[in-house]
Parts: sequence; C-alpha cells; structure tokens
Amino acid sequence: MTKKITAIAIIAAVIIALAIAGWLLSRSGSGSSGSAPTSLAIPSATPIPDSPEAKEAKAFLTEIYGGQAEQAYQNETSAAFKSQFSVADFQSAIASDAISGVSAVDLTASTTADASDTVFAGTMTATDGQRYNVEVDLVQENGAWAVDGIRTKY
Repeated sequence: MTKKITAIAIIAAVIIALAIAGWLLSRSGSGSSGSAPTSLAIPSATPIPDSPEAKEAKAFLTEIYGGQAEQAYQNETSAAFKSQFSVADFQSAIASDAISGVSAVDLTASTTADASDTVFAGTMTATDGQRYNVEVDLVQENGAWAVDGIRTKY
C-alpha cells in the first residue's frame, strides 16, 4: 500500500513539473501572442533608442488606438498573429480598451530571444492623460518587423 501511494505521489509530482515546464516554455518561446503575462511590471529606466523594431512597436500602438486598428492589423501583424485572431476579434479587443488616442509611448525595456524575436515593455500615455503599462512582441518576417502580440494593463 505504501509503495502504491509513493508511486502515485511521484507520478503526480512529474505531471506537475511537466505542466510548469510547459508553461515556462510557452512564455519564453517566440510567437507568444496567445499567452497572457502574469505581470506587466515595467521597470523604471531610460527610454530605449528608436531601433527599427522599437519604432514599429510605437507606431503600432499609436495606430491601433488612433482609429487605424484594421490598417495596423493588415499591415503590421505577423502571420501567426493573424492565424490566431481575426480582424473583427482584434478590432473588438481594441475597442473594449476604450483608449481614444495615444499622446506618447515610452519603451523602457526589451527582451530578445534571438535576432528575429523581441519583446518591448514600457508605458503608453493616452490623450486623456491615463497611463498604461504595455508589452509588444515582435518577430521578423521577410526582413521586416511584425507585431506578434500585445498586452496592456490599466
């Protein structure tokens, strides 16, 4: 009986460990559009210089909250992003944020998995003065940067 309970406990521990490992891998892998972060704690830091990928992240945020969500979706999101979210779903999600415009985007952190995958974090200031923590995932497709995920936190 004790051996049976020990075997069950070991199996349960292995299953839990595999589940945690899978979750961690999904958070660190490229193309993480569908996974939501547990925290959007944005470090206080010097803004990131305007690299091509940082410019893409800023332009995307400004466009989607400036009434150009469909255009930004069609022209600036990755193929993987489009395969997960329809343009209607994307527009609905943006509309539900109730942000009527962006006056500033300050990116203060970036994480790069490799030369073709990066995540920017920072703050976005809406035209009404409200500030939001944001993360934008980018991947390189056909030599250009494309948005692969976005998260905002109020």
